[in-house]
Amino acid sequence: MICQYLRNEYLKKLYNLNVKLLPHYDIGAIKEDHVIIRNLFTQQKQELTNWDSIILSLGRIPNTELFEEMKGHAPIVKQIGDCLGPRTIEEATHEGMMSAISL
Repeated sequence: MICQYLRNEYLKKLYNLNVKLLPHYDIGAIKEDHVIIRNLFTQQKQELTNWDSIILSLGRIPNTELFEEMKGHAPIVKQIGDCLGPRTIEEATHEGMMSAISL
C-alpha cells in the first residue's frame, strides 16, 4: 500500500517513463516469450508478447504460489514484499534491494 500523497507522484514518474500499467489483471500463465493476463472483472484473457519486465501486485493478501512454483527451478529464490505478508511498496523495495545485495 502506498500513501495517497506518494502514490500520485509514483504514478507520474511511471507514466513519464512510458510504463504501461494494466490494473485489474492477474497472471494466467507465463511462457518463454509471452504472458497471459486475465481481467479480474470480465475474465477476458490477453496475451502480452513485447515486454521487458512484469510486476505483479495482488493487493494485501500474501500469495506464495509463484514462489512455490519457482523455488525448484532456480538456485536462489527469495520471498519479499506481500509474498511474505501485507506491507508497503517502500518495504517491498527495500527487501528486494537487500535480497539483491545478498546474492
